[in-house]
Amino acid sequence: MRNSINLVLIFVFVSFNSFGQIANVEMNGVPLRVSSYEGILGSPFLFDDWSNASYTMEKGWTKENVPTKINVYEKEILAANDNGNQIVLDKKQIYSFVLNRPQDNLRDNDGALVKMVFKKGFDEVPGVSESDFVNVLLEGENYVLVRVFKNKLETPPKNSYSPSPGKRFIPSESYYLINSSGEAISVRLSNRSMVKSLDSDDQKEGKKYLKENKLNLNREDHLIQFLVKMNEIS
Repeated sequence: MRNSINLVLIFVFVSFNSFGQIANVEMNGVPLRVSSYEGILGSPFLFDDWSNASYTMEKGWTKENVPTKINVYEKEILAANDNGNQIVLDKKQIYSFVLNRPQDNLRDNDGALVKMVFKKGFDEVPGVSESDFVNVLLEGENYVLVRVFKNKLETPPKNSYSPSPGKRFIPSESYYLINSSGEAISVRLSNRSMVKSLDSDDQKEGKKYLKENKLNLNREDHLIQFLVKMNEIS
């Protein structure tokens, strides 16, 4: 289990509209190649709009207010400089980054966290490599909760009754609770699934806490509140 006892506690529900000013994106990367998604339904991106992100690099220095987009399908992190030039960042040089959630997404999701933390090094999660970035909702000494975003390109079969027979992007997300033994357990955002995934010694207290506080674990803020408590009692 990781030595860090820092909890990713983000209870700020204020959104920032402006990108802020950056002289240049002095981060290693390559120019964005032209990728045509014309005629494909859906989007390869986590969010279609550009959002500010703050980066912490492997060498320890930081960069703030970087307009960023995440291409989930290509597993690429895109950044833009003041001139509008887009580059694909070198993920090997990034330790972590915090992305501001777009306002539209906040409006559509009650209790959603304003900022999304992305880190790599979670290869205990099925299908995730050491270099893949995952969304870390909470990182505690005994429990860590991560979300994995995926996006695949699908072509419906010819005999499909789909109204749009062309190619389409199919986004998905999955959640994993990593316990003190380093085991990554697939969980759903339901009270029953989350309690069942806790260590056996914590399940009774977890069920009691959910009932007393009337939490709905479909909400990110309630989910974080619950796991903060579980880290405290473990």
